[in-house]
Amino acid sequence: MPLILVLFLMRRITSWPASARRSRTALRVLLTGKRRLFADERWICSKRLLRFARDGLRNLEQRNRDIPFNQWPRQDQDKAKSLLQLLDGIGDEVYFASGAYDSKRQGEPGAVRAVKPESERFYREAAVILDELAETGLPSVAHHLVETLEFFIPLDPRGVFLRIGHILRAGQQGGYQYESLAADRIVKLVERYLADYRALLREDSECRQILIEILDTFVQAGWPSALRFTYRLEEIFR
Repeated sequence: MPLILVLFLMRRITSWPASARRSRTALRVLLTGKRRLFADERWICSKRLLRFARDGLRNLEQRNRDIPFNQWPRQDQDKAKSLLQLLDGIGDEVYFASGAYDSKRQGEPGAVRAVKPESERFYREAAVILDELAETGLPSVAHHLVETLEFFIPLDPRGVFLRIGHILRAGQQGGYQYESLAADRIVKLVERYLADYRALLREDSECRQILIEILDTFVQAGWPSALRFTYRLEEIFR
């Protein structure tokens, strides 16, 4: 995708009195070719778009500080919706491009599949994108990021766990911890680490701190499954 197209879409998204339909049309044009978005020079385009959307939302929030969203000027509401859809679209594309979706679709439920070389390359090259998407704090983006990273646990268990912690810290501003899907997935992920990577949680102080933060976040959000899991923490030190 030529850089000129990316710049054109940036202009269109911010200048439209944008309807949801038009924003989705922009995403469809932007993501034409699906997997190709993150190939070669397209990394530059994807990072630029991500920062554009994230910074645009922050500027809108600052401009309308202390004003309920439904009382924002209509133009600002429309721009914010378009930018949110752009961030969601990038998060979706990361999930599908990573190989996580294909692995989930082709494998048995709960089965751990080997990470293919092309997916391993994606993980290494997409590090900046994964980290910057985590900063958005959007629950929908956070959910797809967790799904994506879960696929890469066998490749980089420590790095994935640290990124999960980063996602949850940022996601609290958007209320990710109150999502039932989030609670179920995170508790299952922690159970997996306790079963397969117990030594990592026991011996790595940073991972251990992330574990405590994760459980504390979901306990405070009122999820019984997280509370029950805290009673099993002594297993880490056995």
